[in-house]
Amino acid sequence: MESEVLKMLFSLGTYGPLGVMSVVGFWLFLQERKRTADMTAKIGEYIRASHVADAEHTKAMSALSNLYDLGMKFTEATTNSSAAMTALKEAVERLEEEIRRSSNESKRR
Repeated sequence: MESEVLKMLFSLGTYGPLGVMSVVGFWLFLQERKRTADMTAKIGEYIRASHVADAEHTKAMSALSNLYDLGMKFTEATTNSSAAMTALKEAVERLEEEIRRSSNESKRR
């Protein structure tokens, strides 16, 4: 097809400067159309790559969110464990104090 187009454009050159100008104009039009098609293909590739990157980013953020949630649960469990240990320590101290008092009272008798 391209050879037929070239033959037609060369035949227009026989009409003088106007024919040459029309040949050049038509050639520029075809070149611009080809560049536009190439640019459209590149933009399509960019869009596909952008969608893939967005999907990977979403997966990574989900994993980080889960990790953050686990960290918060661990912190909460540690805080609760610390509070429980403090309560146990206080209970042991009260029991030791009661044992001391009762042993002191039994010695007095």
